[in-house]
Amino acid sequence: MDEDPELAKLGDHSLTRHFRDLSRHAKVFTASRPDPSIRCTIPADEGGFIRIAISDNFNQQDINTFLIYGISKLGWDERTSERVRQKLADGAKGMFLWAKLMPQHVQEQVTANDLEAALQTLPDGLPAVYAQILSKIAALPAPRARAAARVLQWAYAATRPLTIPELEAALAVKIGSPSSRHDVRYRVMNIRQLITDYCGSLLDIQERSSTVHFAHASVIQYLENVSTKEPTLYDMDHFPLVLAKRVPHLTVTCLTYLAYDDIDFVRPHKYPSEYAKILEKHLNDHPFLAYAAVELWTHFTPIDDSISTSGKELTEAIACFFKTEKNLVK
Repeated sequence: MDEDPELAKLGDHSLTRHFRDLSRHAKVFTASRPDPSIRCTIPADEGGFIRIAISDNFNQQDINTFLIYGISKLGWDERTSERVRQKLADGAKGMFLWAKLMPQHVQEQVTANDLEAALQTLPDGLPAVYAQILSKIAALPAPRARAAARVLQWAYAATRPLTIPELEAALAVKIGSPSSRHDVRYRVMNIRQLITDYCGSLLDIQERSSTVHFAHASVIQYLENVSTKEPTLYDMDHFPLVLAKRVPHLTVTCLTYLAYDDIDFVRPHKYPSEYAKILEKHLNDHPFLAYAAVELWTHFTPIDDSISTSGKELTEAIACFFKTEKNLVK
């Protein structure tokens, strides 16, 4: 249950109510980490709820099997493979997700000395893993780091999971551009590969809906915990990630897209079915339009917010947006 980011957004009270209602009509089995909030969400002392706590080493054999399979594909000799397996099995402490993320970390080492150093400094727990992953992304060459930061920014701040076309269009918006025709030059050439190669440990693409989600609810929990201490973690010019929902850059992106002079609005039609078809085609042609129009206001920051550092860009974008009535109609 704790792996679902959408459930995590419900909050403890809503989740408790959901399970109580569901249990009136069906027998429900849930599994999660031993998180205190989960224990409060489903209190065991209420009738019909039974809790079974599993010790950390209960799934150790499963983790060992998983690690043996993953490490076997790295092509190392038997002695090195066993050394790595043992260290990772000990470090996992019953966490399958930790064990899943670590083989990629050790695979990046070049020499035996590098590998040994990595094994001696394994991150302790998932928060340390996520901090390490973000640091690696931030250390990428500037163009890749900036693109990855924008992807993570939208994934974190968007009010709902964005589709690949929506995200692709949002990333391509050139602030200050009057037309979407300029976006072609700024479009990520292979956004799926960008997400997989640089954000794959944190993000996941759900193929059925073609939407981008965080890979695990614990990623969101980590980012939210960090955001309360320091919303900007790295050099904003190199890795512009702001852990907040209301961010000027996102507001400016939405305003710029809505103000594009080559994106018209759908005019009324006397036949509702025809209007629906035209509207559907229009939204397919301009994939970020629906999100920008509906969710624009959720990204505005308070006037006195310390994150509001791009005042000039925001002022210019607002002025451009209100220049014509067509933008308001859109």
